[in-house]
Amino acid sequence: MSVVDSAKITCRCCRLVARVRDVVGHDLPDVCGECAGHQGHEKYTQLAFDHATLYWERVEEAVREEKRAHMRADAALHTRDQAMNALAEVREEHWMGVEKCTCGRKECRTGQLLATSRIAKLIGATQRRNAS
Repeated sequence: MSVVDSAKITCRCCRLVARVRDVVGHDLPDVCGECAGHQGHEKYTQLAFDHATLYWERVEEAVREEKRAHMRADAALHTRDQAMNALAEVREEHWMGVEKCTCGRKECRTGQLLATSRIAKLIGATQRRNAS
């Protein structure tokens, strides 16, 4: 018997996707490793217990993943706000007037970039959010 790889199946018993061994010359099993131990009519109590445990573990993992996703989103928003605040500080020194930039240059690339509507809107939105 030679193991080739693992394969994904949808378990006939619990209906969850599971990885199983893919053995050359044999059909893939139709139940996962968790459910293999409670097959047969005399094992219905064990089946119910196993499924409740299995589903609860999946729920707990989903809750943990949701918390991690919220933490990553919060960190990303904080980093974005820091970058926008830094741009706002730079913009204070580079306002493009009619004649020239407040830094004194007539052709200030920094002032021109910060004056673009997209960047100006992002900086303004961040400043409004920070003010509230």
